[in-house]
Amino acid sequence: ITTTAVAFGSYDPIVTNAVAPLDGTGTVVVTCTKGAGTRIDLGLGVNASGATRRMTGGTDFLTYELYQNTTRTTVWGSGAAAGQTIAAAPSKAARIFTVYGRIAGAQDVAAASYNDTVVATINF
Repeated sequence: ITTTAVAFGSYDPIVTNAVAPLDGTGTVVVTCTKGAGTRIDLGLGVNASGATRRMTGGTDFLTYELYQNTTRTTVWGSGAAAGQTIAAAPSKAARIFTVYGRIAGAQDVAAASYNDTVVATINF
């Protein structure tokens, strides 16, 4: 398993993101034995508050969510109900799965570099 970070870009709480969310994408790349079925789980991140994912930047937090689909309606989490189940591998070739992220608009935060660390886990 390898990953690339979800790249959100710059969050502008004054103009662009005063109402509109900021979207970004990243990837999870899975290479496994032919015929192996699996599930990809994504943790809540190290800055979560309860079930709310948050990035930290100084003393402020930006809430965000990770999704399995382009319409950002299926939250990507952990376990049989929230992880992404993937079909049996047709070969040993790497398969790429996109992670769709969204930072909600209208968050009152200071200018800073915000980040979080989310653990991706493969369950066979």
